[in-house]
Amino acid sequence: MAYTWKLAGVTDGIHSIIVKATDPAGNVGIISKQVTLGVVANDWYFAEGNTLPEMDEWLCVLNPGDQPAKYQITFMLEDGTTKTVERSMSSHQRDTVKVKDYITEVHTGVSVHIHTDNHAVVAERPMYFVYKQGVPGFNWKGGHDVMGINTLQKDWYFAEGTTRMNDADGNRFNEWVTLQNADQSATANVKITYMLGTGQNIDKLYQVGPHSRRTVEVVQDIGINQDVSIAVNSDIPIAAERPMYFNYHRYATDGSNVVGALSPDTQWAFSEGCTKPGYQQWLTIQNPNGVPATCEIKYFTGEGKVNAVKRTVNPKSRDTVNVLSHVGSNQEVSTILTSNVPVIAERPMYYVYGAGNPARGWSGGDSTLGNPAPSTEYFLAEGTTISNFDTYYTLMNPDASRGCHVTIDYIFGDGTTQSADYLIKPHARMTINVREAIKKEANVSGSIIADLPIVIERPMYFNYDNRGLTGGHDVQGYGTD
Repeated sequence: MAYTWKLAGVTDGIHSIIVKATDPAGNVGIISKQVTLGVVANDWYFAEGNTLPEMDEWLCVLNPGDQPAKYQITFMLEDGTTKTVERSMSSHQRDTVKVKDYITEVHTGVSVHIHTDNHAVVAERPMYFVYKQGVPGFNWKGGHDVMGINTLQKDWYFAEGTTRMNDADGNRFNEWVTLQNADQSATANVKITYMLGTGQNIDKLYQVGPHSRRTVEVVQDIGINQDVSIAVNSDIPIAAERPMYFNYHRYATDGSNVVGALSPDTQWAFSEGCTKPGYQQWLTIQNPNGVPATCEIKYFTGEGKVNAVKRTVNPKSRDTVNVLSHVGSNQEVSTILTSNVPVIAERPMYYVYGAGNPARGWSGGDSTLGNPAPSTEYFLAEGTTISNFDTYYTLMNPDASRGCHVTIDYIFGDGTTQSADYLIKPHARMTINVREAIKKEANVSGSIIADLPIVIERPMYFNYDNRGLTGGHDVQGYGTD
């Protein structure tokens, strides 16, 4: 597997390329795709992170290669100080790091940069918390997780976001933007543009010092009870995330977090989705253009049934879609959204997982940015089947004519692996219970190979440390195509 791409006369960075391909039937297709030229997967950035006593932050790092790997972790604090440590892994191994083992300062925000010199790795950052412990009206328990950022850049986009604070219906949200400047000498000058559901736009300016991070509380910029999408623009490349914490209508307390989208796109895909009892699924669409966006949303069930609806999003605005109204109740669905102009799409969900099961009944929620480019190869660094964690893989085959063969290598912390083969029907989704697949309790990463481009996510549900910190989180797989 190659991790370095070079083209003569082309600089490193993110580029759009035109790909022309012919399928076995002789049909010619042309697509535009974003690729990263340069070293791929040797650097991972995380803008969010915290060492508050009531927050536990972890790093999950996967070495999918055939050789041992060393990697460095640089922690960047809000005051500009840093700390670097080194760790190593054998081939085909997953490593788990508790941040508080290295950062003992409390009440501090921390960003992370992971770097390897010779071997590519894959990194995620799960966090578990009691949000605003001891503050009246809060004490929200849960967890969230993100796949790291490979490439620092000047522009980031977030479709989902809200500052709703309505005690009458028990709907309360606290939204943040965390900004990481990994440059050792230059200050980042950042503009945040808030695109409200009303169509109003609000601009705010911030600075992020060298080798540090900054935290922005969204409600301070736009006020309460606003649904909002966000565009971040910096004069130098940075990393950006959007953590949110919530009490959703008094039945689901948790938090969600995503890294920003690299750019708007005309297609976004989600393999996960559910409208079964206890689940509420939404789609949020950000249109940063000066013209309306005409979107088509296609929903795919496990049986291959497709339901399509149209949606129009006003210029420089956001739209919210209630998936239940489109597919009905008691459905497991995957989604593909296409648009006539480039947009950004996310999928927030709120739920009580395992309702009716005395050992589960965990309330929570998560949000996931769509996948703009299905891939034939994916990696997932996080995952566990230890007591009080349930991990799933959801896979979507967008091809309408062919079933897709998938091989998953489950990779464990002790360096051992297990392999399993699956078949996804045409135009359908599949759900894999990882506990049932590996038949043991273990921390587990995944390496996935498919014979057709697919979309894969990894939802997880938990009662963290058996302390009543219940909830769920979800990420898109890291695709390499």
